[in-house]
Amino acid sequence: MDHQDHEGETALPASCAVNERGLDPATHPSALVPCVLSASTRVRPGDHLLGLFCATNIRHGIVASGPVVTVWGTPLMDSSSVRERLRSLPDFSRALRRVAGLRSKAIVVVLLADYAFFGEHGRPTADQAVPVFVKSLGHRVWLRRRSTDLRALNFLHSGHHLVPDLPRPVRNVAVFGSHIGLLLADLAARYPEARLLGVEADPGNAALARRNLAWLGDRCMLREAAVWHSQEALAFSWVPDAWGLNVAAAGQRATDSATIAAVSARRLLAEFAADEPVDYLLINVGSPWYQLLRHGEWTKNVRCINIEIQNHYDEVVPMLTVLEYEASLRRLSWGAFAVGTR
Repeated sequence: MDHQDHEGETALPASCAVNERGLDPATHPSALVPCVLSASTRVRPGDHLLGLFCATNIRHGIVASGPVVTVWGTPLMDSSSVRERLRSLPDFSRALRRVAGLRSKAIVVVLLADYAFFGEHGRPTADQAVPVFVKSLGHRVWLRRRSTDLRALNFLHSGHHLVPDLPRPVRNVAVFGSHIGLLLADLAARYPEARLLGVEADPGNAALARRNLAWLGDRCMLREAAVWHSQEALAFSWVPDAWGLNVAAAGQRATDSATIAAVSARRLLAEFAADEPVDYLLINVGSPWYQLLRHGEWTKNVRCINIEIQNHYDEVVPMLTVLEYEASLRRLSWGAFAVGTR
């Protein structure tokens, strides 16, 4: 449980302290948002944390009106992106309902403010993470500042990673594109007899996933690798506000990309489950899903597959049918999930 101070108050962690180094926020705006609430600030039961966030930011000189967003009179460089993230705050704020304890809720408010005003500037690393207690998991998870981690927490509770009436028993579960491990943690809690495999190409995501999944011990195997239909070199790049590395065939390499050695899906599943069936596979890797399924012979031992897609909507069900799955497509406002069951 979160540490509770006397009289029902909660002190914020030192990492959330107001900047006391004398830095001028006009020239050091990065010092601002982690300082939205001070270490001496006490949060009492019943306090409206988002209201506290707004009031504090008004006091600290953040203005989000007109065509630009300013911090102490200094316009942020990409004000349109800031305004877009500010409009998404009601959706992001749902994360407040996912965590337990006033300290965890206060940390989420700080993370919300940090991401809303500054977004992702540089690839986030695991050493930037702070812990919050997630009610549904019964465990702490670590989330990074200025990252998509809060979105991952909200996605966890959308239920899109679940398949109703998954055939039992469920002994082997795999996730291609496991991000920071929240989906694996949730599947572990729902299927307590299952062993789990997570595959994640982004080093920062993988490092944080190891921390978030440590409580599972030997039940969970995490591979830091780019998954593909064959063993070959792939091109990869990173862009702000993405969920991880963008991976593509080497022939599609962009000028700002590098290469990474991919591991075939067949090999990954064989090392994990040997000759046993994989009862459930979630694929959450972005556009590479298409090539994975196009060369889908490796799926022969996968009983149920669930794929997040944002393109080729008309092709995915026929592709799954060719692989002898009973397939369906569930459309959403931002993409779709295709499910195949044998």
